[in-house]
Amino acid sequence: LTKKMIKVILILLIFIFSNCKHPEAKKFERNNGSSFKANSDNFNSNELSENEDQTTSISMREESGVYFVPIEINGVSMEFIFDTGASNISISETEAIFLWKQGKLTENDFIGEVEFTDANGDISEGTIVNLKSVKIGDREVFNVKASIVHNQIAPLLFGQTAMNRFGKITIDYNNNEITFN
Repeated sequence: LTKKMIKVILILLIFIFSNCKHPEAKKFERNNGSSFKANSDNFNSNELSENEDQTTSISMREESGVYFVPIEINGVSMEFIFDTGASNISISETEAIFLWKQGKLTENDFIGEVEFTDANGDISEGTIVNLKSVKIGDREVFNVKASIVHNQIAPLLFGQTAMNRFGKITIDYNNNEITFN
C-alpha cells in the first residue's frame, strides 16, 4: 500500500469509529449486493445492463435552476445533481463513509489520490474509487470511476464518466424529465 492509500484508509477508519452518521441515512435503501474485487482491467468496461436497447425516462427535481436525479450507487439510493459540466461522478467524504459502513465500498475499490479543479477554479485533493454499479431507472452501468472529495459537505455530482456510458441522453426541461436511448 502506498502512503496516500494508508492515509485514506486511516481517515476512513477514524470516521467509522467516531460514530459518524450520514445525515440522511434513513432515506437510503439498502440492498445486499454481491462482492466484487476491483482491478484495472474493469475500469474501461462499457458494460451496460440488458435494458440498453430500451428507452428509459426518469423525473428530475428542479431547485433554483439545479436539477437533481435519483441514482443508485452500489445498490444505495442517492440524489445527485445532474451536472453536464462535471468530468466525473463526485461524492463527499460523508457519502463515502456511509458506503464504507454499509460494505458498499471496500478497500479494493480505492484506486488512488488525485488533484482536481472545481467550478470555482480551486484545486482540491480527492480520492479516485471504482463504483461497482451506477443505476438510473432500469439502466445500469458497471465499474465507473468516481472521485471522493475530501470535504464532508461537497454536493453529489453526476458527471461525464457515467453520463457518456448511458448513451444518448435527452433532457426535457418542460416536463423535468431525462430520457436515455
